[in-house]
Amino acid sequence: MDYDDLYNNCYNLIIKFKPGIIFYSTWIFLHYISSHMYSYLCTPKSWYGIIISPFLATAPHCSALRWSISESGDIFKTMWITVGSWIISSFFTCDEKTTRTTRSKS
Repeated sequence: MDYDDLYNNCYNLIIKFKPGIIFYSTWIFLHYISSHMYSYLCTPKSWYGIIISPFLATAPHCSALRWSISESGDIFKTMWITVGSWIISSFFTCDEKTTRTTRSKS
């Protein structure tokens, strides 16, 4: 296998999984931003923050941030199950073309 084949295979793999990569990258970004925004907006780091946090926790923006953090965590769990399943299925299945080539060489 030469470098052109390797490049073409990698390029085709990226094109094939582009929608999934964009989908999960968006959720990763949303999770990161939401986590930092929640700690900044909904749980201020002061004595005032301790007093006001029960009121802020029910505010619409804090509820939306909590939802996005929770939902993204569930999506990450699904993402890792999907990636793990794909790796295992790729490992345990053989390509018919590869099998034919191996048999013909014997």
